[in-house]
Amino acid sequence: MIKKDRLKLIVNAFKGRLIPVIGDLVADIYQFNRVERISREAPVLIVSYRNETVSPGCAGNVVGNLVRLGAKPLPIGWVGSDLAGNAIIKTFESWDVPVDRIAVDSSRPTPSKTRILADDLNTPARQILRIDRGCESNIPIKFGKTMADRISSLPDYSIPGRPYICIVSDYGCGTMGETARMSLTALRRQQNMKLFVDSRFNLADYWGADTVLPNEPEALAITGRKQSEIPLEALGIELKNKLSVKIVVLTLGNRGLALFHSQPKPTMIPSYQAAEVVDTTGAGDTVTAVFTLAMVSGADPVEAATLANIASGITVSKPRTLSPTVDELLVAVENLEPRGEDTVDQHKGK
Repeated sequence: MIKKDRLKLIVNAFKGRLIPVIGDLVADIYQFNRVERISREAPVLIVSYRNETVSPGCAGNVVGNLVRLGAKPLPIGWVGSDLAGNAIIKTFESWDVPVDRIAVDSSRPTPSKTRILADDLNTPARQILRIDRGCESNIPIKFGKTMADRISSLPDYSIPGRPYICIVSDYGCGTMGETARMSLTALRRQQNMKLFVDSRFNLADYWGADTVLPNEPEALAITGRKQSEIPLEALGIELKNKLSVKIVVLTLGNRGLALFHSQPKPTMIPSYQAAEVVDTTGAGDTVTAVFTLAMVSGADPVEAATLANIASGITVSKPRTLSPTVDELLVAVENLEPRGEDTVDQHKGK
């Protein structure tokens, strides 16, 4: 049975935990528009521009999750020499997050995801289009060495009796090229570092990591399976063995998540829904951040997965990529309805 007091103790231990985050710093751009009418030229909406916001996405969103929960992330990555890259760096600085290991590459734009939203007088803003940019170009050899140098010079932050975990958030934008991965492998040999990986396209490149956190389509892709031909339990075990990892945290959307670790069968954790789902953007980043932070703070894998699941339920109840605070997470824990030995029943928001 998951104990609320134990979960609260873990959450209260989040403050000050230092976690390196290596990966793709992507600009999440939200452009807000007002719907005016239907065009006479084509069956499309005519909208008038209102404003836009830029925030750190992907690995940058993992950093943001950790900051809001009181941790001290150390980002390693790159941005372009442009407005989007400058916005990411300035945001990190406003959070008191160090930026000395973020390279500026003038040859490429900062990767970005521009979400076009539109509303009218009677309805809230809804996403009508997304434009992705910056992950298509080849990575220069010189830049790969730059990333490797920033990784290899990472100090040993391990503390006796406390796990030292590094997050890799690989969205396929080139930060984690072969040279960077080799540098990270060498660093793990030198330091008592555990590696937790969330990779959109390249999970097979992280054979031997301690923990991987894919969603179900990513797990199916790497195993070469179709959803209809393999039970969920077999999928997780096959992935765990194929990658030679200790823990698989398999996210299942509105079905919650499945945890594969030392037990012969997975621990199934139903979804936690704090309120109506507003925006699913960033939920996976929240799972990665909170699972890692909980493990660093003394949780066992079931406790960490439970907290990550609760946190992602809070994230999807908010617009854009707004993740939970410590206070919100503590309130959600207090409202849990336990069921079974290792699972927590879905909480119904009022």
